[in-house]
Amino acid sequence: MKPRGKLARIETLEEQAQRRLIQVEAVKVAVTERAMMGVSSEDRAALYEHLDAQEAGSAWFAEVCRASRALEGPPIGHPAGESTRAWLQALDDTPEGQDDPIPPAGAVAYLSLEAARCDTMLEYVYGVSFPDGVSLPAAQAAARWSAAWWRYEAAYARQLGEAAA
Repeated sequence: MKPRGKLARIETLEEQAQRRLIQVEAVKVAVTERAMMGVSSEDRAALYEHLDAQEAGSAWFAEVCRASRALEGPPIGHPAGESTRAWLQALDDTPEGQDDPIPPAGAVAYLSLEAARCDTMLEYVYGVSFPDGVSLPAAQAAARWSAAWWRYEAAYARQLGEAAA
């Protein structure tokens, strides 16, 4: 027997919500895939290396995180810097099934500058003294992974901006 009345309306709303969730997640997957294709193969390799190390939760990953904190500097001064950092936080906080927020104007430029700074850091690590337990290879990985992530975020922002246009 087919539901009628309020039960039928509730089931219809649930079906619509489920279709919307599937649609939103499909868009996110497509944007992610296009963004990954928007970075170099070296950056993709660095991103996967980072994800694999993070998932393994190894001592190596902990050392790279310590190196990253040792190398971290203040955010780059850029007109879109603050709004882009807020957008990145909102992106992380977006619940499943909701559209990702649209990046602010200038986000791609800011994120690209952060990536360039990490590239410079990769050259800089040779002359730095690190805290105990942080090796040169860990510092190199931190700079390489960070640069790749910033470039990926720039590609993601570019794809979201194009999708919204």
